[in-house]
Amino acid sequence: MKNIKNIIFDLDGTLWDSRQQIANAWNEILLPKLNITMNIDMITKLMGKTNDEIKNLAFKNIPINESDNLIKQCEQQEIKYISRNGANIYKNTINTLIELSKNHNVYIVSNCQCGYIEAFLKYYNMNNLIVDYECNGNTKLSKTQNIKLIIDRNHLSRKSCCYIGDTFSDYEAAQNNNINFIYAKYGFGNLSNQHNQINDISELINYFNK
Repeated sequence: MKNIKNIIFDLDGTLWDSRQQIANAWNEILLPKLNITMNIDMITKLMGKTNDEIKNLAFKNIPINESDNLIKQCEQQEIKYISRNGANIYKNTINTLIELSKNHNVYIVSNCQCGYIEAFLKYYNMNNLIVDYECNGNTKLSKTQNIKLIIDRNHLSRKSCCYIGDTFSDYEAAQNNNINFIYAKYGFGNLSNQHNQINDISELINYFNK
């Protein structure tokens, strides 16, 4: 993939695993309010979902006005928690991004809330490695549309772009934008018959020199 100059990453399940930290943060809100305890399995089902999808899955039995307020509190606590503690960043993520950014433009597109990508970049001191990023929390748009935003506002050729993600929705978003896709097999998804796939993020360093 020598023609790829613009690499767009998903975040959760691709660059790090924050499920335990999210569960811990949410429990600080949900346990005293609703006597609910979240665990990794519960959080896994929510990963990669938009804010509205999360409300429908996690708080479907709670009145809409209460669920709106509750998820805002959970997300705010989540940002505070990962800003203090980070999360389980994959072993080779930082070195891989450093190496890729030497000859490529690196971007992030996620379905997360406002402040989540910023907390990730700040905690690991990686702001200088990322050209641009976008998320559902900022735009209220789908991942397909947010990838298009990144492409359009940075004036990127689609032939020069590749999206790296770990779920079927990531694959669909890349397909919808007519850009290359590489499946992060180590993440949360389970995609079969993906020709372009990696078992470790460090494999990308050689991948883009083929």
